[in-house]
Amino acid sequence: MGQKLMDALMKLLIEQTYLPRMSYTQFVGTDQRYFNGLEIGENFIMVNSTGQRCLYQHPNAEHCKGNLDEKVTTPLTYFTNHHVQYQIEKLAFNSGFKLYLEEERKIGNIIIKNITLVKFHNTGAKVEVKLDVDGTTHTLTYLEPVVFGLQRIKDNVDFGRFGVRLTNLISETTLTPAQRKSLADYFDSSYPMYDIAYASALGVSAKRAEVVYLDANWIHIGSFIE
Repeated sequence: MGQKLMDALMKLLIEQTYLPRMSYTQFVGTDQRYFNGLEIGENFIMVNSTGQRCLYQHPNAEHCKGNLDEKVTTPLTYFTNHHVQYQIEKLAFNSGFKLYLEEERKIGNIIIKNITLVKFHNTGAKVEVKLDVDGTTHTLTYLEPVVFGLQRIKDNVDFGRFGVRLTNLISETTLTPAQRKSLADYFDSSYPMYDIAYASALGVSAKRAEVVYLDANWIHIGSFIE
């Protein structure tokens, strides 16, 4: 059974798309090209990719908004007994925020100026959002879980989705509850295509996924193939 599973994973890794998108009608994809090839161990297959977000087949421009000029911290040596395991650095999330903000993001009199995943804590991701509200700058801080889910692209094709939303505000603010809700609802509806996508997640259980916040820079997500 173990060898069959390894063979199946190897086939998926070799044949999968390198710029998965949440929908074929959208232009935002995740750069999944391997930069260290496939590392094959006795009980695992490991690959590394940038996770930067890219515009693909866009009518006006194709480019990636990555953090390749920034130093990626060294991943921790951390393994569990899950069939499929992901380690993601915070820069991969910030790449999505940067591409998202290439367009003006405005809700009424609220303009989103910047979004940054600052660090991971034991219980979630610290996200800072800078807003312009009628010419006044507001900085909101959230502590959000990183949520793993599946996106059905077509029959027998599932992509893994890794995302954060703006739901758990932990800082003081003078924004009204209605303004905070408008911001959260707008982000929830406009951002999903910028989530980190990972191809070939068919059979991976979203319900059994477990997230471990390893340190300020890295998280680990593990789940089982069912």
